[in-house]
Amino acid sequence: MGKLSDKQKIKEYLKIEKNHIYAEYDLIIRIDEDEMKMSEELIDTDSSSSSSGEELQSSVNIPGMLQLEVPEKNDSLELYFPFDINLMIPTSSEKDKNIQTYYFEKGDLICFATTKNNATNIMVLDKLFENRVKYLRGDLPKHIVAIYDQLVTTKNISMHHIETILTVLYGEYNSEGFSPTRLTSTQNYSKNKALTTKDSAHKLNSGVGFNYGYTKDVVADNISRKYTTDKTDLEKVIAGNFDQLGV
Repeated sequence: MGKLSDKQKIKEYLKIEKNHIYAEYDLIIRIDEDEMKMSEELIDTDSSSSSSGEELQSSVNIPGMLQLEVPEKNDSLELYFPFDINLMIPTSSEKDKNIQTYYFEKGDLICFATTKNNATNIMVLDKLFENRVKYLRGDLPKHIVAIYDQLVTTKNISMHHIETILTVLYGEYNSEGFSPTRLTSTQNYSKNKALTTKDSAHKLNSGVGFNYGYTKDVVADNISRKYTTDKTDLEKVIAGNFDQLGV
């Protein structure tokens, strides 16, 4: 049997019900508290609300980013939701420094969501733009969609503007020194070439000028404006709308 697609993994390893996800195999979830922590109380057990019954008494509220390990299949599965979820605390867990490991058995409730918040989560968005979601590093299609899902309510954001920003968050050493991955011959956006904005500013210094001037203004305008403007020929070319170009 060949390698399963993400959709096939979800169907085989998980049982999906409305607002709830259950394990169909024994699963392991590791939470890096430094990575997941958006506020001081994020990893604390949520016992402030009694409206959801016992579920909230044994769960933690975290951003909807999970990586599940399936030991029996020597496989893993990544899940992303554009809203916070409540991760259940199983009976078996352990902690090593800042890594919390949870062991779920077949049939266990893994997580649930009481509400779906379509509003932009600024803290999650900051984490995504900072390239600090480890399992999204090097997976640009998923990374772009995750950012787009957070910004979609702002209307005029275009995916190619997100892509432009992310291009300065990857770099590598070559014969000319440290260069943006977008300027290399291979343009290989792998995990080990991912940078935070701080790293990018230090290592690419002159290269990060690409984010300023015209490009910066276009990105800012498209994210924040509440009206639709006529696209320039350059914007039409970038978007691939060649049929809209004048002769």
